[in-house]
Amino acid sequence: MLSQGYTHAKLEISTVCAESGLTIPERVYYSAPFKLTNFFRLPNGGIEYILMNASAGIMAGDNYQIDLQLAKGSQLLISAQSFEKIHAMPADTAKRKVNIQIAENASLIYIPLPTIPFQDSAFVSATEIQLLSVSSRLIYSDIISSGRTLRNERFAFTQYHNLLSVYLGDKIVYRDNCYLVPTEQNLASCGMFEGYSHLGNLIIYGYLFDSADLAVIQEIINESGLDCGISALTGGGHLVRVLSHGAEPITELFNSIKKIILSLNK
Repeated sequence: MLSQGYTHAKLEISTVCAESGLTIPERVYYSAPFKLTNFFRLPNGGIEYILMNASAGIMAGDNYQIDLQLAKGSQLLISAQSFEKIHAMPADTAKRKVNIQIAENASLIYIPLPTIPFQDSAFVSATEIQLLSVSSRLIYSDIISSGRTLRNERFAFTQYHNLLSVYLGDKIVYRDNCYLVPTEQNLASCGMFEGYSHLGNLIIYGYLFDSADLAVIQEIINESGLDCGISALTGGGHLVRVLSHGAEPITELFNSIKKIILSLNK
């Protein structure tokens, strides 16, 4: 049982596709501090929710649970209103668990704003995404800051652990175990943040690319001027990984790539 004063927050969204082709929210549930806007109808018939946090951020002992289920043919976009701030917690840890299921011909675009771990914060997160078919589509971004860089606070957090697993059917096709402990690792060194303050990942599954399409995405990457590259993943996916001195350039790059992907896969 959680101690008094801790937040145990839950978010559940399940979607279905009507005969008309429009996505319909079948179940929507959230508890404080989660808040959702009313959904916006997208031009392709899908729906968008903006996820908000009514608190100042993630606090010591908080436990967050997010469950998303997309039925066949449904389309869901989840964006965020603000950066995710992980506050100092000298004697405790905050946790988050995310479970996502994407059915045949369903698509999820999940683009939260960057995460900022404050000094003395400790955060453990596990995200499991199940693509139930090769036609399941996913665009998922993750951006982490080294800290409150405008205060010259870099790598002052205690721990940041984010485990992301993507399954295609019953086979794991991608895993990223981002385990950052500044007292044990030189996070500014080669192979880590390499002198940059922000690290971003954009994961893409279920969208079809040919060599010409990849050339267009590579051109966008080149024009960004960022330290960035795109790699092929097992199961037909792609990963864009980028290092930057700020969150905004990464966010702009990921949005540009997302628009190109959607325009190529109408």
